[in-house]
Amino acid sequence: MKRWIRCVLDFVMLVVFSMICAQTVMATETGTTTEPFQQDVIKPGTEIDIVEETEPEASKVLYRIVLDDMIEGAQVECPDQAAAGEPVPVLLKADEDHSIRSVVAHYYDASFEGHQIEMDPLVEDEDGVHYEFIMPDADVAVFVMTEVLNDVTVLESDGGTVIASRDRAGFNDSVALTAEPEEGYQFVSWEVYEKSGSQISVQSDDTFFMGFEAVTVRAIFEKLKVDYSITLTQSGEGTIVSSGERANAGETVTVTPSAQSGYRLQRITVTANTPGAGVVLEDTEEKESYSFTMPEGDVTVHVQFDKITDHVVRVISDDKQHIVQLNTDTNELALYEPATGYPPNHGGNQRESQDDGDDAPAPLTVQADNSPVDAGSETGFSFTEILRLLLLQMLGFSWN
Repeated sequence: MKRWIRCVLDFVMLVVFSMICAQTVMATETGTTTEPFQQDVIKPGTEIDIVEETEPEASKVLYRIVLDDMIEGAQVECPDQAAAGEPVPVLLKADEDHSIRSVVAHYYDASFEGHQIEMDPLVEDEDGVHYEFIMPDADVAVFVMTEVLNDVTVLESDGGTVIASRDRAGFNDSVALTAEPEEGYQFVSWEVYEKSGSQISVQSDDTFFMGFEAVTVRAIFEKLKVDYSITLTQSGEGTIVSSGERANAGETVTVTPSAQSGYRLQRITVTANTPGAGVVLEDTEEKESYSFTMPEGDVTVHVQFDKITDHVVRVISDDKQHIVQLNTDTNELALYEPATGYPPNHGGNQRESQDDGDDAPAPLTVQADNSPVDAGSETGFSFTEILRLLLLQMLGFSWN
């Protein structure tokens, strides 16, 4: 009996020892230790927090960012490395003689195919112009293209002022122009020339695109065209015709007077109505028409027609030419013999015939009603009668 009990005890001790060895091995593999025969006892109703095991975070791969070493006229700031998918800031600040044309990030993918990322400016402040791109899963080279700025010089213009939106600009930059005319002037056109002398065309919206050289800008202004009135007046019998009832300052105006029968033009006067302007034209010579330049103001044209009081006729008698001058107001006669031309300063209408052959007009004499008629008329005076009348006048008799 004792022997059987001892065998049971030995078996129990062996099982317990086996369990202790197994726990020790497990603790060694997991890195934990467990006190023999000590276990946490979970009471019924106790809440149990279940913690999921997570894999350790993998380290990020950083790619290089290389700046182009040929950048001129600008300072560039950006990180020298970044992980794929991260935003990469780029800050550019150009000097006063350059402007930034473009910013590009270039890289090659795993298949060695080239790609480029064009960047647009996000904002500009006192630090410079800010750009940004998303980092690819490859090394990146950043290239910056700059250009030289050229002067935009505005020249003084008579009749107004000019404003240019930029005083310096790069190639193909748009420059806006504004013309402000002075009072009494209006804008006409633009003149934009490069330093070499080439002309640059200005668009209908008053803008032009900059070339590779400095430029000069000039606006052309002209005085506003204000038309002024032309008033026609006259004394005596006749008509006046003007090339227009109104004209702009500087334009040429033509006036054509026409005297009625028995009258002649004595004087034409054009007077400006503007105070202090005075007489524009004054002429006493008989012409078909008269011209003057319109002043800056209204004008009055006055034509004086006077009645003709002198008749000069040429009489041919006995193959001789005689000239008789008759004043119809005073009935005075004057005889010039031999006749070689009209009396000087007679002031009258000249009616003559030359003994030049068959084509010469018929000679004239004077009839009783004091008007010129063809010689040989039944009512006309002969040369002898004219001499007799002249003699009577010399003796103090009045001629009728």
